[in-house]
Amino acid sequence: MLRTIQSSNKTKKTKVLDAKEQIEARDMYWEAVSSDASKEGYLERAEERLLVCIEKNPFVGEPHVLLSQVYLGRKRFLEAEREAERGLVLLLQWGSPWDKRMSWEGWIAWVRVLLMKSSDQSWPDVSWGDLELGSCPLRLQFVRACLCFTKIRFNKKIDESVDACR
Repeated sequence: MLRTIQSSNKTKKTKVLDAKEQIEARDMYWEAVSSDASKEGYLERAEERLLVCIEKNPFVGEPHVLLSQVYLGRKRFLEAEREAERGLVLLLQWGSPWDKRMSWEGWIAWVRVLLMKSSDQSWPDVSWGDLELGSCPLRLQFVRACLCFTKIRFNKKIDESVDACR
């Protein structure tokens, strides 16, 4: 598979991904996703596997999104933001998910949450801490992001609901 990637200095580079690289990237991704999160050192192992995945196949967004989540869990907020931004760009370029366990819209929504949390420099420390991710202000930001993304304009009723939750 021949893909073009744009580097930070705006020059385009091409890279041929052979089947072996794609399989290795997929396997590293799956190991990171399916490993036991309750075991000691989980985040470190997931980070290593996701970095290898990205090295083997830098053209898909989901590994960047998950790496962003790992960085948030390790309180590495700048790196989390960078990876979330890269993941979002790739997801938007593709227009369909590479990891089909979740819809493309679900990936977009989740990466926007990660961007917001990395910008806020906050992430829950306990398993149940992610319940706050469903709080009213966050849901409203999510709704606004989704509606803006799909270019649907807010009507008066939605604006009133948003104002009521502020």
